[in-house]
Amino acid sequence: DFGAFSPGTANVQNNGTFRKSGGTGVTSFSIPFTNASGAILNILSGTVDINSTFSNLSGASPAVIEGVGSIDLVGATVSVWNGIIRPGGAGAAGTLTIVGDLPAPVNATPTIQIEIGPTAGINDQLVVTGIANFSGTLDMSTLLGASPATGAQFTVMTFASSTGSFSVVQPAGNFTTTFNLTNIILEAL
Repeated sequence: DFGAFSPGTANVQNNGTFRKSGGTGVTSFSIPFTNASGAILNILSGTVDINSTFSNLSGASPAVIEGVGSIDLVGATVSVWNGIIRPGGAGAAGTLTIVGDLPAPVNATPTIQIEIGPTAGINDQLVVTGIANFSGTLDMSTLLGASPATGAQFTVMTFASSTGSFSVVQPAGNFTTTFNLTNIILEAL
């Protein structure tokens, strides 16, 4: 854990990989944080707390927020919300928590990538403690070619409430997707 980035430092522009690891504590940013096109904000433990302007950009290569920790956006002013949200990380199942609301995209179409494992309960999950503003793409794929049994259920998102809708829902293989009041469930057919 690093602690806090506070006024006096101009801003943080992540052009590579910013990794939060090594502790369950909180790393706070009270200065603008930009996750630039092609950059990765990798939260492996604890919480990244944004208390200033936050931008997650896209371009030729979208910015990525991934991992198994939390990103706290309660005190953030989200100026651009785009790119990819990847709970767990590429090729690994895990839960990523957004404390506060999943922001509505600003001139963007974000993608949420969810990977499904071989049995019920082994999957990525995005937890939103506030309102989930749906738009863009919900992209679900199987983890390492997994083939879950018929009837296996996977809770891929939970949220306090939701608004909007995804423009594209790409289920992994042979699944049905059920949108409930406080979660999204995938069931193998």
